[in-house]
Amino acid sequence: MNPCDRLRGLLSPLTPEDLIANILTKRDTHWSVSVGYLYGANISSRHLLTHPQSLYWTALESLDYVAVDGIGLQTILWLDSVITKKSQPQRYPNCNGTDLLPRLLNQATKKYQTCSLVLYGSTLEQIKRTQDFLEKQGYHVIYVQDGYRPFDRDAYDHAAHAYTQHKKILIVGRSTISRPIQEERRYTERQKCHERGFCVCLQGGIFDHSSMGGKEKRAPLIIQRLKAERIRRLVINPHKNAKKVRYAVKVFGDWFLARLKN
Repeated sequence: MNPCDRLRGLLSPLTPEDLIANILTKRDTHWSVSVGYLYGANISSRHLLTHPQSLYWTALESLDYVAVDGIGLQTILWLDSVITKKSQPQRYPNCNGTDLLPRLLNQATKKYQTCSLVLYGSTLEQIKRTQDFLEKQGYHVIYVQDGYRPFDRDAYDHAAHAYTQHKKILIVGRSTISRPIQEERRYTERQKCHERGFCVCLQGGIFDHSSMGGKEKRAPLIIQRLKAERIRRLVINPHKNAKKVRYAVKVFGDWFLARLKN
């Protein structure tokens, strides 16, 4: 199967508002739910277009919702539609994870009188900073753990013992450029996540963002509307982002040429 067609079957067509509503409804009807995001950089660095049997594909396809984040993925799917001459290519709403998560937490808190958060990922220093940030906003955090070791279920169960009636949202932010650690760990532990009734949000890098108490701020609105956030990140922090851009250009270039030949 064409990997882009496989992606189309995987991606959520829901708007951010409808996605949040569906996540909470599924949590009520199925006891647990999971959501992740795809964007251009993780498609290229994790070889989704060229490695159909990877664990990353398996992990993504086991999620309940996979949302489109950013213009990169939209561009890939549009180019594939042009090459394959699709008459009406599917369009996907942009569900930026750093914007959507605070809205999801707000809606969950309104819907459930007893809602608790579990934070897993990043460094212990950053995760504690996020905990302080969220608790100052009135959220209830029952367990935090750094992302440099497997999730300690026993420690979590001990911390959550007094909150068995609470709805739990597990926010996971732990990945590298080349390895989807959070998706792999959630896939391996998916049954345990279900048993604990987690609403699992896979949010790589979220604990570094200002929306979760981190130092990285969202681009100004005009930059967002111009779809130039990646360029802004490259200018502000070239050391961190130049490698991603170079790698993405190479991978997408090779893929595009291969698609033209076929």
